[in-house]
Amino acid sequence: MEERKKWTERIRRHFGGTVFSEMTVLYGNRRVNVRGCRRILSYDPKEIRLALRDRELLLRGRDLRCTSFTGGCVTVEGILIAVELSEGRDER
Repeated sequence: MEERKKWTERIRRHFGGTVFSEMTVLYGNRRVNVRGCRRILSYDPKEIRLALRDRELLLRGRDLRCTSFTGGCVTVEGILIAVELSEGRDER
């Protein structure tokens, strides 16, 4: 058990204090999983904007739909064309 704590602490230091607080995983151009989502800012079949802690993630594509939003984890499916990450979050 002690070895596990050491490993977790090394990962925590490497990633700035939190272990995988935000993570985006693309599965080809058909699905994306986002961990650490605070809110869905806008929702449209061509564009979905997600608010992370201090960033904003913009997903562009065709036939986009949010298939899951539970516990800060979002799954978006459709045909992804672009994924953009911006530093500042605009509270519109």
